Amino acid sequence: MEVCSEIATNPEWGLRLMANGELLPEMEPVIADIVRGMEVYDLGAGDLTYAKRLLQLGADRIVAVDKEGFCPSRFRGRAIHAVRTYFQDVQVPPGGIEVAWVSWPCNRPLPGLTRLLAASARVIYMGCNTGGSCCGELPLWDHLTRRRILAHVPHMRNSLIVYGDPLPEDERRPLVGEELAYISGEMMSFDRAQATATEVANVIRAVGLGPNGVEGT
Repeated sequence: MEVCSEIATNPEWGLRLMANGELLPEMEPVIADIVRGMEVYDLGAGDLTYAKRLLQLGADRIVAVDKEGFCPSRFRGRAIHAVRTYFQDVQVPPGGIEVAWVSWPCNRPLPGLTRLLAASARVIYMGCNTGGSCCGELPLWDHLTRRRILAHVPHMRNSLIVYGDPLPEDERRPLVGEELAYISGEMMSFDRAQATATEVANVIRAVGLGPNGVEGT
């Protein structure tokens, strides 16, 4: 396991779009409310584009985890603590992880990822399961769909979901479109996934099957 760090406050970084997803303007205030003053674990940090942006949005410190290497000569200071290792080898800090950021997780087994999310008080997911895209694997979605949703910014290119506390064991909630598109196993358009999720949620509310697990509703 290799560890290195970088001060990440240079405004010249800007935000270079990653190949898989764009951080949309309407997502930024939602993210800022969650990460402000927090230590954020960027799980699958890639080239650190999102890690740097999370700092600009108010995160106190980023722990950037990726199996690929980081350039040691680029790292100074403590704002980004970059760890080259696999998810299953990441040690959860005492008291757990404050915020986990996971963007466009690969749709293949990622041992250790769900364990880290389960140890996180808040999880920010960004990705797309519609229009031919697919993110994550079944254990990841089984875990996320058992947590409350604190915020949701759906978009046909890239959806954002903020997850909070786990639901009680005997409680489930309706799925949002991004979740439904994966769980269904079907290739769905964004519009179809949104419409189907809304229809299912309305039926559940109509027959009085209990709270939907989404705060404020």
